[in-house]
Amino acid sequence: MNTDKIYAEQLANEYAPKDTSKVVALCKLDARDKLPAVIFTYTLSVISALVFGLGMCLAMGQIGAGTTGHFVLGISSACRAWPVWASTIRSTSAFSKTAKRNTPLRSWSLSERSARSKL
Repeated sequence: MNTDKIYAEQLANEYAPKDTSKVVALCKLDARDKLPAVIFTYTLSVISALVFGLGMCLAMGQIGAGTTGHFVLGISSACRAWPVWASTIRSTSAFSKTAKRNTPLRSWSLSERSARSKL
């Protein structure tokens, strides 16, 4: 009989509303808010890398007839795709640096760590 009571308490605790701190709730909200931007950035990066690769294949004659028109088309598409790809890589690295910096274990700055170790 006592085990039934313990089991009932465990089930009640499992399904009871959990109190989450405001920091955890804000971190979840922040991650949910940044998700569309991250998805757009990675999608644009992949598309621009594919366009760049297609342009290089056209320029080298791997795709197409290898004519001057294909060469010019390939170089122009690669030149248009490169800055887009480079900007998305910079923004994704900024996202990852922000995510690493905002984790609870890495939220201290180096000066705070050294000041705390001297105490």
